[in-house]
Amino acid sequence: MCVAPTPSHLVWVDCEMTGLNPERDELLEVAVVVTDKDLLPLDEGVNVVVSPSSEALGAMDNYVARMHRVSGLLDELSNGVPVSEAQAMVKEYITKHVKTGGIMSGNSIATDRLFITRYMPDVHAILHYRMIDVSSIKELAVRWAPEIYSGAPNKKGGHRAMADVLESIAELAYYREHFLTGTA
Repeated sequence: MCVAPTPSHLVWVDCEMTGLNPERDELLEVAVVVTDKDLLPLDEGVNVVVSPSSEALGAMDNYVARMHRVSGLLDELSNGVPVSEAQAMVKEYITKHVKTGGIMSGNSIATDRLFITRYMPDVHAILHYRMIDVSSIKELAVRWAPEIYSGAPNKKGGHRAMADVLESIAELAYYREHFLTGTA
């Protein structure tokens, strides 16, 4: 069976949103870092604070509003850019490293992908349909190798997009070294 090769670079994405439903909630912050196949960042990445609608901000539930207040993100929204400008910045960054077919990677990345698909369709169009979800690997470690899971790096990102991206990369590097080590 012949399978077309996929790009070796990984496109790490994290989004902070007003909630988890892309039909009513909006993006607040997007961070992207491209790594090589060995999980080494090619540069510092891009981090963009997005200016949401007043309706989306007003509809945030108390838990989400408190989370973004504590992280400091709410204070930065007044300096946010329109989502169209954020999309252009993110696309420009990704295509500097991967022209098309980048593998979207991160923790619980399916949720981020829903928001990217809805609010940044030009970015979604350059990403491969495959994804690497570190949360799935974590769930396997919990079940199959709890001693390895217990040694995984602690997360401290505090719900800021760039910190969460960097922690996801570090977490996969840990699982690569300690869990995904078998040979055929």
